[in-house]
Amino acid sequence: MTNHRPLHGPAATTVLSVLLACAGAIAFPPTSAAAATTPCAAGVPVPGDYDGDGRPEQLIGVVGLGDSHDWVRYRVVPGDGGAAEWLYLGGSMGNADLNGDVCSDLVNSTGVSARLILGGPNGLDAATAQTLVLPQSADVEPGGTEGLVVADAVGLRHDGISQVAVAAYFDDEGPQGTPFLDVFTLDATGAPGTPQVITLGSVASSEAIVLAASGRTVALGLADLTVAGKVSAGGVMMFTADRANPATLVHRTTITQNSPGIPGTAEKGDRFGYALSMRDGRLAIGAPGESIGKARSAGSVQPLRWDEDTATWTAYRRIEQSTKGVVGTNETNDWFGYTVAVTRGLTAAGSYDIAIGAREAVGKARDAGSVTVANFTKASYRTLTQNSRGIPGSAEKDDYFGASLSVVWSAATIDTLLIGAPHERATGPREVGSVIRSDGRKLSSSTKWTSIPRPEPTASVVYESWGTAFAA
Repeated sequence: MTNHRPLHGPAATTVLSVLLACAGAIAFPPTSAAAATTPCAAGVPVPGDYDGDGRPEQLIGVVGLGDSHDWVRYRVVPGDGGAAEWLYLGGSMGNADLNGDVCSDLVNSTGVSARLILGGPNGLDAATAQTLVLPQSADVEPGGTEGLVVADAVGLRHDGISQVAVAAYFDDEGPQGTPFLDVFTLDATGAPGTPQVITLGSVASSEAIVLAASGRTVALGLADLTVAGKVSAGGVMMFTADRANPATLVHRTTITQNSPGIPGTAEKGDRFGYALSMRDGRLAIGAPGESIGKARSAGSVQPLRWDEDTATWTAYRRIEQSTKGVVGTNETNDWFGYTVAVTRGLTAAGSYDIAIGAREAVGKARDAGSVTVANFTKASYRTLTQNSRGIPGSAEKDDYFGASLSVVWSAATIDTLLIGAPHERATGPREVGSVIRSDGRKLSSSTKWTSIPRPEPTASVVYESWGTAFAA
């Protein structure tokens, strides 16, 4: 539903390298069959509700320093006031109800593997996680220079079936990577079968491969795709389930800035598709490398409506910081759109909106960060910084406010917005991070923002970069 990669862009280099290094260090439990549990209560699924009590949990990533390793942990903050707990998972997360029991399930992409964790009345149990074995892993020679990198994974449920799509690539010695998409269809117990393997050709190698899903559609962002000779112009490949065989995803089209109806032109370094978020057919595409006038990497976001029946789209106005009504101006290295999340009810009753992160300078505080909430189709905007009324803290250099974004379901047509500032410092050089949430209502100058407390250090673990990622 929402963009769920840990962090994006040069702003995130330090934290992202820690995330990937930690994923390699974690000793994951062996593959096992799904644990037998009492079925979750019947009803309408609530996104992010892992225990089926009708109230969503929040999964917030943090780096834990100690215990012989640097760990990426996810803090499970319950929606019912219960006790928080830890998941030692690493990487990025996405949720969906993948076995039709109302409880949300978790797809975990670690950088070296992808795993499926089913929810139940007792919540998530990582001990019963199932590792998704990619056929391409057999091509990696032990001790060789070529590595298999799992970039992202998403879950989707449609036509009475559940699937997990995993995007990965081979990291070769040279500048080229070989991306592919493996699509697992799950059986009634949630166990994955033999995947459909979709090869994608060669693009410049990077971690900038990201997935989003909605309905019967998977969108795959390739920010370093070469378009009409323009390196790293970027594009988004659209896949939908075949009507006759819904377990098979079919590539319908690739959307670039040279596609009909898309504002702008594909240019070198635009990185169109670097960030994606999709919900109810609404797709937000971040192009943080977009240069506008003399402002290099000023960034832009493209909203569009995808029709999966006809494999066509309707593109709306391109959003940038020079768009009328948006606070700010196009400036070099703003990276506007390096994180995006499609949300509901934040600008108007029942609206579809986009939360957009930028590496914005606030006053003299370079890379303090900002979040712009834009109505999907209308000229309605609200820009937030840590200097905005009611938001805890203050805008400081290198906070990267908005480097991670997500939402928590409040009601069918309105969300609570989560904003991370993972580089926030308390005292001294240590990046402790911070996370804030809105009050589950339309945003206004009187919105009540609250901080979600960061974990307290223990005798053996110190926590850094609280809010480095969310499960989306």
